[in-house]
Amino acid sequence: MTHWPGPKTLLLDWLAMRASMAARHLSLRLPEQPPDVEAFWEVLHVADGPLPNLGASLELLETNAVGKVYRFAFPSRVVSPDASNNTVHGRCYVPGLAGDVAPEGAPGGSSAATEPSCAGREKSADGAPFILLLHVNGCRDWWFEAQQARRLMQRGWHVGLIALPYHLERRPARLDVGAAVMTPDLPHTLAALGQAVCDAADVLRWARAAGAGRVAVAGWSLGGLVAALVATQIPLDAALLVEPAANLAWMMAHYGLFPKKIRRELRAAGLSQAALERWLAPILPVNLRPKVQPGGLRVLAARYDLLVGREPVEALWRAWGQPRLQIEPTGHVALLFDPALARALDELARGG
Repeated sequence: MTHWPGPKTLLLDWLAMRASMAARHLSLRLPEQPPDVEAFWEVLHVADGPLPNLGASLELLETNAVGKVYRFAFPSRVVSPDASNNTVHGRCYVPGLAGDVAPEGAPGGSSAATEPSCAGREKSADGAPFILLLHVNGCRDWWFEAQQARRLMQRGWHVGLIALPYHLERRPARLDVGAAVMTPDLPHTLAALGQAVCDAADVLRWARAAGAGRVAVAGWSLGGLVAALVATQIPLDAALLVEPAANLAWMMAHYGLFPKKIRRELRAAGLSQAALERWLAPILPVNLRPKVQPGGLRVLAARYDLLVGREPVEALWRAWGQPRLQIEPTGHVALLFDPALARALDELARGG
């Protein structure tokens, strides 16, 4: 028997969609020609570009009973027209040995600029596991990822967070929250997601070079798309994709992702879903193949997802050889607060 989601599930998804896309959009613009998938990624040198010096920028924010929290910043290797978007801001959560950290609420102390890098620190000099968490489109603060980071830190993981392009500290005021990634300006969208993948991959590569053992990524919605693309560009031990935005072309053609004016412009330009898929081919993970260790890839989806859709997620799952897939009877927003997400992260932390 098919179960239809309740009105609360539908309302939460609709409100989230409108909130993340309500800000002023960039105008419709197409690339000069449909981009080649391999050439697009080769130019970015995701897997072999210079590594950021995160250790030099670490600044202690908090010391608690579990460990320490740092912030960091480094220049993005991909330069956009907006200066504020070209610095990657992030957080690093480092577990501590018993007796090594101050009690909860104790002063954080001085700057950590002289301390070693956080991917192999208090727990052990080598082999510490590291995971990068990637946020949703329209993210306004760090609270949700910070909550997950603290849980994983208690399990011995070193956890990184970064602001994706045009979000949080990287947001130019002219574009408002979340409005500059999923846009009808397709060259801009391609560039923003290419930058997001480079930034995330650089943090993961830095963690590996700094002595991390198991290296993983997890992301939700927009973050799930970036995590999926990162997993096709660099080797990873594990990746958790939570309701990933697996097909932006599908999203543009369904459920009114853009305001009616923009959707009319897309139709007038003859941009059906199939046409959009040609223009956006490099950032559709179905066109790429993952570089995740066998058994390390997992997909968590919502059955009644009105934002990214279940069908594109299942299409990606099939194209990637049917890794572990879990579909929960929730909507897009509800899944983020469902116990299934915490369980999936805990299983990843245990190596399951």
